[in-house]
Amino acid sequence: MNLYTPSHNKKIKVFFYQTSLKFCGYLKNTNKQHIFLEFLREDLKSHLLNIVLNEFLFLILDLRKVRVKNSNFIKADFILKVLITNSETQLINSFPRKIRRINYELNDALWIIKLLEIEENYCFKILTHYLIFEDNKTLDENKFSDKFTRILIEHLVLKISETLTRLFLTQDLLDPCFLKSHPKSNLLFDKFVTHFRNNLYWSSYFTLVLIQPKYIYTNMHLIWIILNKKICYKNIYLLKDTEDLELTNLQSCTLLYLETVDFLKLKLKDFLMLTKKD
Repeated sequence: MNLYTPSHNKKIKVFFYQTSLKFCGYLKNTNKQHIFLEFLREDLKSHLLNIVLNEFLFLILDLRKVRVKNSNFIKADFILKVLITNSETQLINSFPRKIRRINYELNDALWIIKLLEIEENYCFKILTHYLIFEDNKTLDENKFSDKFTRILIEHLVLKISETLTRLFLTQDLLDPCFLKSHPKSNLLFDKFVTHFRNNLYWSSYFTLVLIQPKYIYTNMHLIWIILNKKICYKNIYLLKDTEDLELTNLQSCTLLYLETVDFLKLKLKDFLMLTKKD
């Protein structure tokens, strides 16, 4: 099939339309991964998701229209930033006096977007390459089904919407009428990172503070950790300077520090509860 035929464009539109049906109603956040979207009213959340979905579709179709022939042209970091800024503009145009523009020059904003790029780079790349070039060589061709394509689209739209919402909330840019409840500042920062550090924040934070690298490279290690007195597997994303499978001293110390702090916080909380009862 010719890559740039109208029939393939129709197939892409069907993928996005089928995904949009899931965003029309109430979404259950069963895995608790989308923390910040939960602060939005359901109607705004649905509106935001569909804006991101539409911008994603338009971008894919535009890239096909210009007949991009070199897959190296597709830069995940650039396209994700374009998706965020375009979606922000559309949302502000819908509510011009109730939503203010994001300041992307702030350190927190820069890092929140970098976090999205690091986490979703591979997922974004295989999806866009498949939609634009019909290139599924990175996966078993039998596994890259229509259902899997829709799952990837849904996942990325949720992650981009979550990132955009986090940017709005951390800079306090949303009118209170759009919020079911307003997150406390400690949830946006310290408390959030403590409980959900599997999103790359802590490891990257320590690296930025201690060695301040010019470029960030990542990999994922599966590590044994102690959690609530039980030994369990947990995926911890840690930054690597080399391809060695061993953790660096900095990474090991960081992990030990995090576990120690969590342990002491729990003990301190229990102690304070006991003193209050007395």
